Amino acid sequence: TTGGAGLYPARAWVNFNGTGTVAIRGDGGVSSITDNGTGDYTSNFSASLASADYTVSGMAQRANASELLQADFPANSRGYAPLKTGSVRLFARFTNGAGQEDPVTFCMGVTI
Repeated sequence: TTGGAGLYPARAWVNFNGTGTVAIRGDGGVSSITDNGTGDYTSNFSASLASADYTVSGMAQRANASELLQADFPANSRGYAPLKTGSVRLFARFTNGAGQEDPVTFCMGVTI
C-alpha cells in the first residue's frame, strides 16, 4: 500500500473439525490435515512456501462452546521441528497446561 505498511495476505488457512475423523470445513492453500493424536495435528500445505520464516495464528474450541483451548505451535523446547515450508504442526492445549484435547473447531492462518 502507498505510504503505509505492506499488505500480507494469508498464504494458507484452514478451518477443521478435530474430533472423530478429522474433516476440513474450508481452506486455502492446505491440502490435508494429519491427525497425530489427541489435540495434535499437522496442516499440510498445497504448495511449499518459499521460506519457513512465517507466522502462524489460530484458535481452538472445546465441545463446550463457552470455552476455548490454546492453539499452540511447534517450539524446539517441546522436541518438535521448527516451522517447515511444507507443513506446520498444530496443538490444541488446555489453557492451564493440563494436557491436550481434540477441538470441535480449529482455525489456523499462515502469513509470510
